[in-house]
Amino acid sequence: MRLTYYLCLLILLAGCKTVSELVPTASSLSFLQDTPPALPAWVSAPQCSEGTICAVGSGTFNKNARRDAYKALAESISVKVNSIDQLSTVQDGDFIRATQKSFLSLEVSDVSLNGASVVQQLEQDGINYVMLELATADFKTQLRQENVRLTQEVTAALKANQADSFDSWWALRKRLAAIRVITRNQDILEKLGDARDQSANRLVEDYFSLFHRSYLARQLNIRLLGELAGNTRLYNVLSKQFKSEGIDIVDKRFFRANTSLDVSVDYDAWRVGDEQRIKGTLWVRLKSQRGQTLSQFNINRTAASLQGGRAAKQKAVNGLVSRLAQENSVAKLIQ
Repeated sequence: MRLTYYLCLLILLAGCKTVSELVPTASSLSFLQDTPPALPAWVSAPQCSEGTICAVGSGTFNKNARRDAYKALAESISVKVNSIDQLSTVQDGDFIRATQKSFLSLEVSDVSLNGASVVQQLEQDGINYVMLELATADFKTQLRQENVRLTQEVTAALKANQADSFDSWWALRKRLAAIRVITRNQDILEKLGDARDQSANRLVEDYFSLFHRSYLARQLNIRLLGELAGNTRLYNVLSKQFKSEGIDIVDKRFFRANTSLDVSVDYDAWRVGDEQRIKGTLWVRLKSQRGQTLSQFNINRTAASLQGGRAAKQKAVNGLVSRLAQENSVAKLIQ
C-alpha cells in the first residue's frame, strides 16, 4: 500500500514524462529500504598480515570487543597439554586425578597476549568490532624465554630434592605448575612450526621420575601434642585420611627423624552465669624433617558445660575430632 501511494505521487508530479521515466529505480526507493551497510572485509573475512596471528572480536562496547578478540586470538592457537598421560604412571589418588584435570584444561588462553595490538576497529549499528594482530616471531620468543626461566627453576629444584622422602615430594609438587607451562609452551611452539626442545622434554621426564620416587617414599609421623597425647580416636582419624592418599604413617612408638604431622589444641575460656564455655582451636601442622612448617590449617569448636572447665574442654575436643573426621586433611594441607 505504501509503495502504491508513492508511485501515484510520482505520476502526479511527473506531468507528461514517459512511462520509463516514471518507473522507480533502486536508488529512488533506497529511502524505503532498511538494509544496513555491509561490514568491511577485515570483519567478515579477516586476513592476517604476513608473519602474524590475527583475530576479530565484537561487542556492545569497545572493551568487550577487545576482550572477545583476545579470546578468539587465544582459541586460534589453542592447544591442550596431554603429556601427563604418557609421563605419569603412579596412581596418586585424588592428587593425580586433579593433576590430570589441570593438565588437560590448561590452554593457551593462560598465555600472556600483551604483545597483540589493535590494527582495525569499527563501530556500526551499535556493535563494536576490533581486529588484533600478534607477531608470530615475538610470541615465539616470549614462550622460549618463559621456558628458559622455568627450566632453570625446575632444574634447581631437582638438584636440591634427590632424596626419596616426603620432603622431596612436597618440594617437587610445588613445581608442577612450572612443568605444566613448559609442556604447554612446547606444544604451542610445535603448533607454530618449531621443533620440540628435546632438553625440555628430558627435564619433564626427569621431573616425573623423581616425583614418583619421592611419592613412593612418603612417610609421616603423627605427633599429638599436649593434652591431645594418647587420643586414640584423633590419631585414627588422621591416620585413615592420610593412608587413603597412599601416605604411610610411621608408628609413633618407633619415631625417627621424619616429616611429621603435629597436632595441638588451644583454648579460649569464659563463663556465662554458671556455665563454663570453651572455644577449642585444633591446629594441624605439617613439619619437615628440619622442623620447618610446610603447611597448616585449623578448625574451631565451642562447647559448654555446667560441670566446669575440664568437662567443657573434653566436649570441645570431642567436637573437634568429629569435625576433623568430616574434613579432608590432605587436601586442606595441599591447598
